[in-house]
Amino acid sequence: MIKKLLLHFIIFLFDLESFFLRFIKPKSKSDILILRTDNIGDFILWLDSASQIRKRLNGNITLLCTSAVASIAKNVSYFDEIITLDTKKMFFNPIYRFKLLKKLRTKRYDLILNPLFSRDYFIGDTIVRNVCAKRKIGFGQDYNNTESRFIKLISDKKKRSKILTKLLSKSNGFYSSLIETDKEDKMELKRNAEFVSKFFDCDFKASLPKLCFEIPEFNQVKDYVVLFIGASQVKKNWGCEKFVNLIDKLSSFVVLCGGNGDIEIADNILRSVKKPNKILNLVGKTTLLELCSVINTANLVISNDTVAAHISAMVRTKSIVICPGHFTKRFHPYDLDSVSDDLKQYFPVAIRYEMDCFDCAGICTQLNDKMEHYPCIENISVDIVKSEIDKLISY
Repeated sequence: MIKKLLLHFIIFLFDLESFFLRFIKPKSKSDILILRTDNIGDFILWLDSASQIRKRLNGNITLLCTSAVASIAKNVSYFDEIITLDTKKMFFNPIYRFKLLKKLRTKRYDLILNPLFSRDYFIGDTIVRNVCAKRKIGFGQDYNNTESRFIKLISDKKKRSKILTKLLSKSNGFYSSLIETDKEDKMELKRNAEFVSKFFDCDFKASLPKLCFEIPEFNQVKDYVVLFIGASQVKKNWGCEKFVNLIDKLSSFVVLCGGNGDIEIADNILRSVKKPNKILNLVGKTTLLELCSVINTANLVISNDTVAAHISAMVRTKSIVICPGHFTKRFHPYDLDSVSDDLKQYFPVAIRYEMDCFDCAGICTQLNDKMEHYPCIENISVDIVKSEIDKLISY
């Protein structure tokens, strides 16, 4: 009961902020604001569609994106201005949120596009609600991202569904119009292309993302395999012990990659492997553009279900991605129409372990501890991964 009241208080707080923001009048005009408030991998999968939006829209385009993808956004030619946000602060910090919305409120846009298939009431929808624009265009009715924000507050699925239905109905009113999505499941590249096709009334087919920005040169080592050991959530991580066992089975030189939160895992791996001298540890030591460079010249990438696999496809490096059992048709395996065999070899090879709860949409019923890994990840053996590596690389 207390947790449910907390959620309703959070929703009330967002409503109260919106009330006060109405008194802030726009002081200048601008053309187009596009929201891309999701993760790096999602952003990379969207670049193909972003290029089409740039070609088909006239006017100054401002992109509102997370700070994580800003280095890529600033290095492509699709946007005239970049505004960054921190999604965690946007949800948890009302002072930060109000200041950002106040800044956005000072301009009146001709058009706002929110092309995310999975909308987030507390991020994208809230921004659309509070920014002034002649037209506000959204996409679809998927609210999984919203549900994941308060699943810990309300464990009962029926109660969550009731609240989600109300929030979705409410947020639909923030838009001038919504582009309805096709009902069948689609890989994210196709879903992004669907937005472009329906918004511009054109026939646009998605392609494999390609490198469309400059990256630095990487020449510290040659003939190596990248192991990307991190993930956006601990429960999506394959685990330190399995990475150690895999490294011991590889004859290739290994470059470890990951973020600052993966440094401890990397240290444990280096202490546990039989031959640490065949490892270059770059965990927490690369920028996003530098990571792209490291992956670009690798022989192969083995990754958790995170950005590294999508970067690999973009730079045309073969990869293996260790996937949980959720969103089984959305991100992996890649599915594109009319793609040559030459490009298909760069589709990430998705490894999954199918359980009774397969395709759970990321809401796992098997976890008791927030720090443990998904059971479907735990059940993927080192031998299975090594077998796939042997198919893709010759030593």
